[in-house]
Amino acid sequence: MRNAHSYFLTYKLPSIRLKLLEAVKASAHGDAYSVIFMKFFDEYYVEVQKHIDYEDQIVFPYVTNLLSGKANSKFKIRDFEAHHTDIDSKLAELKKILIKHYPAKGVSYQLNDVLFDLLACEKDLQAHNRVEDYFFVPLVEAIENKKRMIHGLQKFKNTCY
Repeated sequence: MRNAHSYFLTYKLPSIRLKLLEAVKASAHGDAYSVIFMKFFDEYYVEVQKHIDYEDQIVFPYVTNLLSGKANSKFKIRDFEAHHTDIDSKLAELKKILIKHYPAKGVSYQLNDVLFDLLACEKDLQAHNRVEDYFFVPLVEAIENKKRMIHGLQKFKNTCY
């Protein structure tokens, strides 16, 4: 999952940004649309970065500590689930904005390229979120429950003897 985070932040999203910038600069309307589209994309990138930073700085160290037997009673994986946001839907919104409001004259191969990249990235992010929601979270919950059960049995044994 960390590799996926790095892929999105250091490769995929910057690559899309460059293509988007080229596509809007090639437009006959240039600067006005360029500013709007790039601002939207840059704000989205910051949102993704915050999302990923939370996972890298809070969630993953928690899981690493949990696996090594160092419990953190202040955080549970359910906290992550409550904080976990849908970061792929904003890409769909950008696609719709580009399709509806991009003032292209004729065929724009650059814009088509950007739209295909946005679609692929959106699908990749959806898959990444499904892995987190349907595999990672339940697995960590199972580990938490097992640790709680073992801890409860140990407390029980200590009070009986």
